[in-house]
Amino acid sequence: MTNTDFLKEFDDDITVSESIPYCQITNPDNLSLSQIKQFNIPWGVFIPTDQAELVDLTVPDDFTPTHLTFDQDKPTERHIDGFLAQHIRFSLIHRSSIEVQEKGANGWQYLGEAYKKGKITKYGELASKDRESYRLRTRYLILFLDENNEPLHRVPLRLGLGAGTGGSLGEEVKVFRGEIERVFFKLRQQPQKALSDKAHALTVLDIQLGVHKGDGKAPFVCPSVRLAPAIDQVGKEKVADRKGDRKVKLVGTPIQDLMLPKSSQTGQLILSLWDEYQDFPTKYQDDTNGYSEQETEEDYDF
Repeated sequence: MTNTDFLKEFDDDITVSESIPYCQITNPDNLSLSQIKQFNIPWGVFIPTDQAELVDLTVPDDFTPTHLTFDQDKPTERHIDGFLAQHIRFSLIHRSSIEVQEKGANGWQYLGEAYKKGKITKYGELASKDRESYRLRTRYLILFLDENNEPLHRVPLRLGLGAGTGGSLGEEVKVFRGEIERVFFKLRQQPQKALSDKAHALTVLDIQLGVHKGDGKAPFVCPSVRLAPAIDQVGKEKVADRKGDRKVKLVGTPIQDLMLPKSSQTGQLILSLWDEYQDFPTKYQDDTNGYSEQETEEDYDF
């Protein structure tokens, strides 16, 4: 049989895959910042080649081909080819609450939420007392974009974040969304209100990553420079203080560069993905790829 038109009869039977392709944070080894720079220790957002192929990623120039070793000198040692990025531009489609995962034979398994109504849960208590067997995690569903806000792939990637990077990026998302709302309503000449999560999925986070190392703590990847929506301060820079003695440089940028029209092709894609994966925060809860990531003791931002 050579005619494949009959395959269209199964359109209503196509479901969202239980397994979403992933990227991950690669934190540097526990060295001083000068040693990390001197020895060119890899760090950033890492997309394994097989995951990039699954989403048909158009690889931009600043995604560097990289060969990484995970679990070095352990029975589970793996050598993985992929792409490493220290500058990312993306739409945040969905994110989970702060979760607790337990280490198991097949990877990290979801236990429950770490906090409810601002109070720590029994699972959060476990994670705070035993960082070898438990870890905090926030899962992001993202779509990488190019400098013209065109999608680099059409199937989203999930990104799991530990305490250090999760806390710093979570804080940046919170501040960025507040900036978007202030500029949005000021330009509309209306009192400031809130935008929905679906509207915020149409905003563009453009972040240059860096590495932060607190006294006696392991280094972790965090935002160091971010484009910030502005009206009168376009092109101007300022340095903002963040938790944990971190600083982020903000660069004033027109809101039209950081917010996608609903009617645009990219906007339509993101809105369709938002609908298609709207159960992401509660459904996709295990990390079983087996690749380890250096955890830190940094706290999350609420």
